[in-house]
Amino acid sequence: YSGSGLDLSDRLPLFEHEPSEIVHRNEIVELIYNNLSQVEKMIIMFYYHEGLTMKEIGEVLQISESRVCQVHARLLERLKEKYREEY
Repeated sequence: YSGSGLDLSDRLPLFEHEPSEIVHRNEIVELIYNNLSQVEKMIIMFYYHEGLTMKEIGEVLQISESRVCQVHARLLERLKEKYREEY
């Protein structure tokens, strides 16, 4: 669009990270996500996608807030282990 006054760079999304980092992170998340139980998937969805608190997640899933925290902590450890194994 040279000479048209349009600058395409204004229309491109801004990334906080390099695209290769985003792909790399998405591959790791997909690898972990495929091995999660239904409850674990729901905790991830509610916490990271819906923005619910651990207490709210516990109420929805009818488990204690401390149990939600335990499952979430275990998920983070598994993610770290998978990351170390893969890279």
